[in-house]
Amino acid sequence: MSEEKKEELENNQPKETKKEEPKKEKKSHTLRNFGCLTFLFIIIALCIVGYFRYYYPIAEGVKAGTLNYITLKGYVFKTYEGKLIQEGLRGSKTGGMVQNNEFTFSVEDEKVAKQLESLTEQTLQLHYREYMHDLPWRGYSEFIVDSIYMVSSKGQNVETVNQNPIQVSTSNPENVTNLDEALQRIKVLEEELQDAKRQLNQLQNNTSNAQQNLQNGTRRYQRPDGSYRSDDAEVFAK
Repeated sequence: MSEEKKEELENNQPKETKKEEPKKEKKSHTLRNFGCLTFLFIIIALCIVGYFRYYYPIAEGVKAGTLNYITLKGYVFKTYEGKLIQEGLRGSKTGGMVQNNEFTFSVEDEKVAKQLESLTEQTLQLHYREYMHDLPWRGYSEFIVDSIYMVSSKGQNVETVNQNPIQVSTSNPENVTNLDEALQRIKVLEEELQDAKRQLNQLQNNTSNAQQNLQNGTRRYQRPDGSYRSDDAEVFAK
């Protein structure tokens, strides 16, 4: 092979490599961009799914029943757990037996939990939020109680003035007991007022009857000149 041909081959070879290098760099850059976008899309999708599975409430409502217990439990995360016994019965999933209708729930707000601790064995209406799945630091249940609507004790209702959820003051846990006592006192005072009205009506009737009898006796034993007969004084006195 002649020297001229060798020089031509040597000169042509670097030119070809220079043309191929930009193509490889452009392709690798495109692959990196595609990988980053895919990774970012996966992260966003996981965040959205995690939000809807663990933080988005799928339902809200009110449950009524008798509070059975409220307790603080947990190994690593301490959470408040409670149980509400609802009225009526429900069928068992495992067979035809009938069981109590129980509502188990968790409480995030410590103030609400402390309030519930003073209301055991009371009939309550609890407002709750339902999530698809529970979280260890939120509680063992998918149902999270966040407020109290109504408290009822032994047939006496203590209702809220408005329909918004209430937070009973935790600074004085005896508020509900004092309110029950006040309602009982008001009921006794109303009964005493009714008795006093009946006695007053009876006294008015007796007074009107006495006045009527006096007028009849005056007309019967009075002389035409306006004086009374002495022989009728004893009868008139009777």
